[in-house]
Amino acid sequence: PSTSIDSYTMASASSALASPYPMIDVDEAVRLVVEHTSPLGSEEVDLSDALGRRAFQDVRATRNLPACRTSVMDGYAVSSRNPGDYKIAERVLAGHVSSHPLSSPDLCAYVTTGAPVPEGATAVVKVEDTRPAKKEGYVTINASAKPGEFIRPIGSDIKAGALLLAKNELIGPTEIALLAFNGPSRIVVYRRPRVAILSTGDELIQEKSKKSSEKKAASPPAEKIYDSNGPMLQALVTRAGAVPIFLGIAGDSEVELIKKAVSGKLEGRPAYDVLVTSGGVSMGDADPVKIAVRESGTVHFGRMRMKPGKPTTFATVDVTETSGDSKETKRRIAVFSLPGNPVSCAVTFQLIVNTGLRILMGDPEPKPRPALTALLGSA
Repeated sequence: PSTSIDSYTMASASSALASPYPMIDVDEAVRLVVEHTSPLGSEEVDLSDALGRRAFQDVRATRNLPACRTSVMDGYAVSSRNPGDYKIAERVLAGHVSSHPLSSPDLCAYVTTGAPVPEGATAVVKVEDTRPAKKEGYVTINASAKPGEFIRPIGSDIKAGALLLAKNELIGPTEIALLAFNGPSRIVVYRRPRVAILSTGDELIQEKSKKSSEKKAASPPAEKIYDSNGPMLQALVTRAGAVPIFLGIAGDSEVELIKKAVSGKLEGRPAYDVLVTSGGVSMGDADPVKIAVRESGTVHFGRMRMKPGKPTTFATVDVTETSGDSKETKRRIAVFSLPGNPVSCAVTFQLIVNTGLRILMGDPEPKPRPALTALLGSA
């Protein structure tokens, strides 16, 4: 027993020496992502493109809603409380303007739901409490009218200057409706992160697209596998609300390509805010990703106390770019290097990468949702 313990201790010590990165808890890894990631800038979009985005700034009402007194019911606007026969001065429909003030207590106006209430009206009697009068052009009102009944005052729903949407608030269908009521057809939101995706490994090949009419392609060589992480990561990035940019597959020997991807210097590729790699972050000598990350930027962690997913790496790379007018701009690329195992890749994306993407898109609560403990039983 003592020999077994000593062997285990020596093996653990040897493993620890083989990696320059300390083992940290997942919570600490998430904290480091939060600490070293900042929200992106803004862009203005149509309301039709705002679903799932977050407001970059407070949005306030530019006018009252309703902007004039309107009827809550189909009925008759009156200036008297008493039942009786009233002359119908006009019919006012929603979207139209009243042109006949109720200047006399024996006058009324037929109004539909949402229609402006005539000047001088103090209440609306719903149509169910009325009947046609014997005299043409008149209506018989059977119920007493309470002052203000069935009339929506100006600004009773929304007052001008009221906060409609707070900075960082998530925009859903109801928020879009509220913004549309306010009038502007565009809104300033956080920009979607552009996420480059690179699969690594000599064992990977990319499946070519085939027409449905073609015969099923032959299986890949025994030593090769189709890349599944690339398509999966593109789907995960899209679901998170970001924009995926698939860079393809880099073999283990394509060190320069990996270095260029990590440092954001790939020619002919659009600029990206995040790089997610899969594979190439284990302890083997042939894994180039961690080397490239360490040379190009700052590695904030390189191992997590999690299985599967231990070699997950997070780094930031500061990039300086020169525009056509020789003006220099600086930006930061967040680099997430995930294990090549598809399950590990998916889990670490949800825990680590998703946290970073939420921060970039203005989520004030970006950390993974709390876990729930459940007892499984047989039926």
